[in-house]
Amino acid sequence: MDWGILAGAICTIAVWTYLADHQNPIWELIQHIYIGLAYGWSIGYYWHTYIWPTFTGNKDSLAAGQWVYIIPIIAGLLVYTRYIPSIAWVARYPLSLALGWGAGYVLGFTPAVFIGQLTNSFYDLWTDSVSGTINNWILLLTLLGTVMYFFFTIRRDANPVMKGGVWLGRWAIMVALGAAFGNTVLYRYNLFYARMHYILGDWLHLAGG
Repeated sequence: MDWGILAGAICTIAVWTYLADHQNPIWELIQHIYIGLAYGWSIGYYWHTYIWPTFTGNKDSLAAGQWVYIIPIIAGLLVYTRYIPSIAWVARYPLSLALGWGAGYVLGFTPAVFIGQLTNSFYDLWTDSVSGTINNWILLLTLLGTVMYFFFTIRRDANPVMKGGVWLGRWAIMVALGAAFGNTVLYRYNLFYARMHYILGDWLHLAGG
């Protein structure tokens, strides 16, 4: 008997008990076990991959005299002051620095993502094929309508162009959200199918292929 497969099957069935009762003890237990394992794995991974090599292994580490690493270490430790009520406000400063640095890093080093979104919105409105021309016009109009939908400084009922654009933008957003929801449902179905194949095939050997 493969104990790993057995444990996976039991955990899968335990998770499905949530469908019968949202607060049953089996679901609560497996939820805590999963979160605990995820946290434990994450702590071990980051310790052996980043934290410990920073102290000992890397050439640019504290062992090599790079004491500047003390600053982010102290900032990271200050996050845990949130568990001390009297000085919990101190945790806001390292979190603010982390969020500011992250936003600056994304805007400074990954501009291609935002530029690509802009350049991809410029369509060739007259192509060699009728279908391509129609398709690009539809894309342009839905793009303009979606942008107009988020204009809140202009009255929508007084301007017929604005009113029509908002109407078109609302429908474009609804179609996009519907497609995203359908994709999510299909993805969840694939997960369910994989779990059923795991239980019926890998565990009970009732299905193959």
